[in-house]
Amino acid sequence: MRNVLIGAAVLLGAAACALIVGISWLFGTEAGLRWALAHAERAAGPALRIEGARGTLATTVFIERVRYEADGTLVEARDVGTHAHLAAALGARLVLEPLHIAALDIAIAPGGERASRPPLLPF
Repeated sequence: MRNVLIGAAVLLGAAACALIVGISWLFGTEAGLRWALAHAERAAGPALRIEGARGTLATTVFIERVRYEADGTLVEARDVGTHAHLAAALGARLVLEPLHIAALDIAIAPGGERASRPPLLPF
């Protein structure tokens, strides 16, 4: 029985270490940022394009261009800078503040209607 408890404790410790390493990679590396943004683009399909991202989610994120186009509406932001909050992300929420955008263009096609559904973001 004692060996089973020790084995379970080792397994739990290894899982906790893997979780900490994964979260550190996601929030502390530029590769983690690129993975998160690629995941968002895949989930949104061709409507969302993100270009020129650099930084980390734990520090400041800079994005050269974010473009979302759907249902006759086009939203394009250029030179975006923000900071994601780790505590909010662990609670399954996305909090970006402060958010700086150098230029924001919004175009609604003639006869455009209200979006059928809000944009899908996977985080």
